Amino acid sequence: MIHEVYSRVAQMFRREGVWQIVPPQDYKDRLASAGAPATPPGGYPVTDHGGSVIAAPKLALVYLGAWWGDAGQLEQFASDLMTCGFLDPCAMYGVNGPFAYLGAWLGPKVSGPTITDAQLRSLVAALPQFGIPAPDGSTLYALILPDGVTVTEGADASCSAFCGYHDALSDGQTFYSVHPSTLCNGCDSGEPFASFTMVLAHEVAEWATDAVPGLGWYNDETGMEISDEWAWIAEPYGPWTVQGYQVNGVGDSYGEYNSQPAPPPGPDIAGALAQLQVAQLAINTATGLLGG
Repeated sequence: MIHEVYSRVAQMFRREGVWQIVPPQDYKDRLASAGAPATPPGGYPVTDHGGSVIAAPKLALVYLGAWWGDAGQLEQFASDLMTCGFLDPCAMYGVNGPFAYLGAWLGPKVSGPTITDAQLRSLVAALPQFGIPAPDGSTLYALILPDGVTVTEGADASCSAFCGYHDALSDGQTFYSVHPSTLCNGCDSGEPFASFTMVLAHEVAEWATDAVPGLGWYNDETGMEISDEWAWIAEPYGPWTVQGYQVNGVGDSYGEYNSQPAPPPGPDIAGALAQLQVAQLAINTATGLLGG
């Protein structure tokens, strides 16, 4: 049964028994002051609750207005996150790949100063109207909020109660994560862009293994999904900063950065065309020699 202290955090988003948020940086202090037990060596193992694992995850960035950082840098990070090995250890949870970064799109502009989760859910349902690929049961729409816009759910607000979260629409096939600005005390670990990439990495790993929160992989005692107990521990991933996630039997871990990922499986179209051109040249030459 979930520990009472952890349950209070899980209820922050009205979902009994599972967190589904990136907690603020001081969450461990809050838990300790409330009497929560310390994380054991190797972390709390996560268990499978029967479904909601994305075997071949795809990521799409959706800007909801002007972003406060370097968009090109963020999009390169998102591509590397999905294609350079970060999720490889999640194979033990049924996330086998291939992994894909679909690109970035401009969605409807959000000006704030606040937006509710209910409003964001309505927005997600309308994304295909903006030329964004339709939901296919394997894509995460990462919603990127402008600086100065606060996301609220009931009495809880971004920065003070959470730094991001993921969820699913009622169809169980449309998935989204919410990424407010990290230019605030609760969510800035000292370098805002690195803090943002940590939050994005956190949510991608949790979504892939628990896409409809509470149906996939999480720990029964704490309600934590795979990234929660290692939140805000900065880790290097090539030129980027990420945070790790729970790998049962290992603890805090993630896939090694591979700057030259293997090409996706499938036919080598360019190679096949080159071979056809060589073959055609040989035919033409032979025809000329034979006087045909």
